[in-house]
Amino acid sequence: MHVASQPPAGHQRGTWRRPTARATPGVRARAGLTPGGRPVAAGSKGFGDPVTFDNAYYVSLLKKPWLDTKDPMSTHIGLPSDHVLPEDAECLPIIQQYAGDQDAFFNDFAAAYVKLCSTGAVWA
Repeated sequence: MHVASQPPAGHQRGTWRRPTARATPGVRARAGLTPGGRPVAAGSKGFGDPVTFDNAYYVSLLKKPWLDTKDPMSTHIGLPSDHVLPEDAECLPIIQQYAGDQDAFFNDFAAAYVKLCSTGAVWA
């Protein structure tokens, strides 16, 4: 379901990469960045333990806990930009891969982080 105030995932992919590239780098990076752009554990937006860096973000995306009407806190889990990712045909296979294979996520995240740092990005 598309949230009216949030562009679909395709728009987000365009902000992360060239139009001809795959969605993987943007989807990979989302688990390790806060909206402020600092690297953090995956739990900072309501996904998993906030002091453990793991694939809990992707596992949670597949479960879509924000749709649980019985949980009064469900609307506070994630951001609208997170909610649209599992609905996107290009992002869903990546989310499924990382949810099922934490080592694949770690390896791809490390490669993306090294590439980002080698472009001159500075974490302040």
